[in-house]
Amino acid sequence: MRNLLGRLIERSPQSLSSVAQFWEVPLQGIDPHREAGQLYPVLTDAWSLALAWERISPREQQVLGTLVKAPRPLDLESLAAALGLDAHAVLPSLRRLYRIGLIATERSQEPDDPKLHFYVPTEIAHTLSRLDHERSHPPTGDEPLAWFLERLEDVELLELAEHLGMTVLPAVTQRQEALRFAVQRLQDRRWLAEKLDALSPSAARLWGWLNTKSRPAPAGEPQSETGTSFGEYRRAVRELAQLGVLWRGYDAQGRLLLLIPSALRQPAQPQSRPLPALATSEAVTTSPLAYPWAIAWDLLTVLRALIVAGGRWRPDEELPPTAVLRRVDGRLWIGRPGQAPPAYFALLGALAVGLGLIDGDGAPAPRERIRSWLRFPFPEQGRRLLRAWRRLPGWPEGHHEALITGLGIDWPALRARLLTGLRELRSEQWYVLETVVTRLSAQMASSGRSPFSEHPRPAWTDRDRAEALEQVIAATLGSAGRWLGIVEYGRDADGAVVVRLTDAGAWLLGLHGAPPLPHRTGPAIAADEDGWIAVIHPSPALVWALSAFADLAELGPPARYRVTRSSLLRALRSGLQLRQILRYLEAQLGEPPPGELVQRLQRWMTEHRPAWLAHALVVRAAEPDQLAQAREKLAQAGFAVELVASERLLVELPERAQPDAVLRRIRQLLREAGLSPEWRARPGL
Repeated sequence: MRNLLGRLIERSPQSLSSVAQFWEVPLQGIDPHREAGQLYPVLTDAWSLALAWERISPREQQVLGTLVKAPRPLDLESLAAALGLDAHAVLPSLRRLYRIGLIATERSQEPDDPKLHFYVPTEIAHTLSRLDHERSHPPTGDEPLAWFLERLEDVELLELAEHLGMTVLPAVTQRQEALRFAVQRLQDRRWLAEKLDALSPSAARLWGWLNTKSRPAPAGEPQSETGTSFGEYRRAVRELAQLGVLWRGYDAQGRLLLLIPSALRQPAQPQSRPLPALATSEAVTTSPLAYPWAIAWDLLTVLRALIVAGGRWRPDEELPPTAVLRRVDGRLWIGRPGQAPPAYFALLGALAVGLGLIDGDGAPAPRERIRSWLRFPFPEQGRRLLRAWRRLPGWPEGHHEALITGLGIDWPALRARLLTGLRELRSEQWYVLETVVTRLSAQMASSGRSPFSEHPRPAWTDRDRAEALEQVIAATLGSAGRWLGIVEYGRDADGAVVVRLTDAGAWLLGLHGAPPLPHRTGPAIAADEDGWIAVIHPSPALVWALSAFADLAELGPPARYRVTRSSLLRALRSGLQLRQILRYLEAQLGEPPPGELVQRLQRWMTEHRPAWLAHALVVRAAEPDQLAQAREKLAQAGFAVELVASERLLVELPERAQPDAVLRRIRQLLREAGLSPEWRARPGL
């Protein structure tokens, strides 16, 4: 079997990393099997391969095409002969195609032929053959929708129909049923417009760009014009394709084109009442956020406080436990220098639950899930927080606004249209807030798709609706809009409240191709002998690590943490060791930490002389050799496990976890390791 998944699993971590780098797939570096599973759907996706084909050189295309058509794997000399080239001219192309995951290698089983052979894994070869067939039968764009849908394979058509809202039953739903449903759904202008309103910023930007063109666009053109990374561009293309509005076309030379069928192109909008004009302003006094990704940093601060306090923050509770509020008082970017508003906590809690960082019962997520979140840089966390906010069914950021009572608003739809309207703003320009709110409200009203339910309140007039909508927009902009870093507020010389799009907001809305990031030089932190640690180059992993053994003392910029006796003991209680803390500080400083600080920490350690107690589970097996796989399984799941005297495992039980749930998890892992867990009867006298 020459399937792709098996070939990915066989690769080394370094090789998987090089594949992921080309496709811009973020890997977690935990489990090669999981990383292979992350790469597999990308490398087997027709759109991904079509876009990748445009990125490789003509020579690499020639080599790849020859291997696809070859009836068996070819060695270097045979491949070069088939291409009519010298072997040395082919080798660089083979190396790159292997590095990006498009080909695999094997050695012949024949003893008289020990050469390395090259081939294209089955799934990739099938998709590339299909793309080659498409090039010989390109669409013009004027074909009916059913013609495009007929080109899909059965699995793709069923997936598209399901994505469009059809209930698909495996082995029951027929192809023609899915085809009819997809055509009807795509012809529903109202439904399609609502889906297009809810696109991610990158996909919305691409959709808007494509609709400005009178003909299909070469695949590389929108990416180069917008400055989008390949990974972001690939995901935006995929999002539009999953909605059925973007298809593959080809020019006379077989180059890929991004094609919108004529039947789906946005029709010219009928003449309607002009939208209210935006009033600009100058000479503005403002107090911008000291850090553009403040909400992402604050979320980590609150999450750490929840772990330290050992409490729970249930979804139906607006505020976290009192112990958490005490720990974060004055330590959040939003609300500084005092306590953040209750609605901010309500939003943080809703976002944490939506992202899986707080479980449904209010407990912090398992360590592995938090680690996965920390691997994203702050801008990417900001983008994911924005996406999570767009999906929230309620209005936590406006929780104390009395005007929402009984409005019956579709909040995800309102947020999608709000973000679409904000794309009109220029990040360098200040606008009078009142005119922005009025224009956004008029845009929503003129779209014919009101975010209100049909009858939110009896005897409502159009003026009532308009006023309520403007209040909701103003409250949302002033809360979540500012907290997420999309807009900032100020006052002009006349005292009017003004607003503008931030650089971070422009990137979040898909108006900039790259996030605003400061140039990084030198160490990530600076430390002195009194235990003060200044954060020079903040990152989620750095902020999280510092909060484990130091307290956030000053927000700055730069933010400053301080190692104190109590923070050190807290770290030791959590399982950290002093040598680990010192090694981490040295790695971030680029040099050993100050000697006076090291001596102080060692003195505190000596004076306290802690002896930590913890609950643990002893695991024995009939044959001690059977414990090796169980130990590996438990360690991969995040348990602290130790082999004692080569005959039993000591599994430390996590603090503040539900004992029954932990024991069920351990029993499950032991079964996966081939053991049958049973409680041993207590020996009698």
